[in-house]
Amino acid sequence: MQQKNGGVIMDNLKLKGKIVEKGLSQTFLAEKMGLSIQSLNGKLNGRFCFTIPEAMILIEILNLENPAEIFFNQNISNMQQNKTD
Repeated sequence: MQQKNGGVIMDNLKLKGKIVEKGLSQTFLAEKMGLSIQSLNGKLNGRFCFTIPEAMILIEILNLENPAEIFFNQNISNMQQNKTD
């Protein structure tokens, strides 16, 4: 449900929910982001991290009013910090 490792910390499930809510396909998003479908799928499933520019594209495409809900979520940041303590 979260990503770090040099990429953007995010809530994968909320992001997937927003994509479904907007009625967008992974094919459409991959094309708009300049990614292969396989790369996008890996990022959505947490195998790879979105870069900050990719996160910004998603915020724009999905018209996210509160991107902090998904990206840089405080609860996720706290959970990640607790793992390293």
